[in-house]
Amino acid sequence: MIKVNNVRIYQSMIEHELGVRETCLLSRVNHKTLKKMLAGLMVKADAVRRLAQALEIPVPELLIVSHDAPPFQKGDGDRSASPLARV
Repeated sequence: MIKVNNVRIYQSMIEHELGVRETCLLSRVNHKTLKKMLAGLMVKADAVRRLAQALEIPVPELLIVSHDAPPFQKGDGDRSASPLARV
């Protein structure tokens, strides 16, 4: 599972003396997307790239690869297991 390094984002925002509004304007990222990133959730790669450029952070430094993801279970990618597949 890939996560966003939210501590590094906060650190860079403090170094550049930016608030949430200024960060959103500089990176051209929606405030809801930035909120997800600050919570550590992965969003679209383009938004991560734009934020990294705006805050002058290397992209690999902004991502955390976690190997403790739950194992793949039968039906995770199978549409027939979804209740919506019967509709």
